[in-house]
Amino acid sequence: MSKLIKNIFVGSSINLNLEDSDFAILGVPFEKTVFYRKGCRFGPKKIREVSQQMPMLTENGINLLEKNIVDLGDIKANSVKEMIKRVEDKLKEIYSLNITPVLIGGEHLITYPAVKAYPKDLCLICFDAHPDLFDNFKGEKYSHATVMRRILEEKIRSKNLIYIGLRSFEQEEREFMEKHKILFLDMDILKQKELVEEFLSEFKNKPVYVSIDIDVLDPAFAPGTGIPDPGGLSTRELLDLLSLVAKLKVIGFDLVEVSPPLDKSDITSFAAAKIIIEFMGKLKK
Repeated sequence: MSKLIKNIFVGSSINLNLEDSDFAILGVPFEKTVFYRKGCRFGPKKIREVSQQMPMLTENGINLLEKNIVDLGDIKANSVKEMIKRVEDKLKEIYSLNITPVLIGGEHLITYPAVKAYPKDLCLICFDAHPDLFDNFKGEKYSHATVMRRILEEKIRSKNLIYIGLRSFEQEEREFMEKHKILFLDMDILKQKELVEEFLSEFKNKPVYVSIDIDVLDPAFAPGTGIPDPGGLSTRELLDLLSLVAKLKVIGFDLVEVSPPLDKSDITSFAAAKIIIEFMGKLKK
């Protein structure tokens, strides 16, 4: 990697060739099914922008500039179908090279093709305030509010899904979770580190994809998102939980639903960049 590069978030593939990489950053500025407070299509650009003001050295002293990381720029699409195909095709290529993808959204629907592209069975850990388990939302079968329902139907078995930080449900979603015995670690459970580690140990030695919806954070720490829900995690609590998750065999992760137009002083974008940097540093390659 060129010593001239000061930051891994450059929005293009100038860092090094994909084949030589351990991690591949990919922006997906997609926002077609968001119905209420919009703006997450600007997330990848803003997160890259604020990252330029942040050191690429993690809190534990890991220098990301010494890792083999490439920023592939953005995947753009004009429709749900096009986005799904483009992300799935690119992720198939990345997985085939044994590279860990890092997706920056964009709306939560981008997780669907990222998970679907993996060639084997896998587990999913989803940090989110909302379960996104509607069967149909505002006339859409594929949306940011139905994404986990589609993933469960087409890729992941319910026993291989763990939610962390859920605190806002609609009746349809709660009934679906109870029927399929889907595990979620609520805010009370998350206070007990040993119990969290016990639940996560069920995924030991299995490939795990991690999806982080920024609204898992309390709005005090991440106001810039479509539907902020009070009572969530602090940024520090999320980073501590990601330290536990990083001990698993993580094959990829995404961070979604950052909406810069709804943000205050770029608090949410800075939090997102921090989370991505720290989690990449914790993952072993």
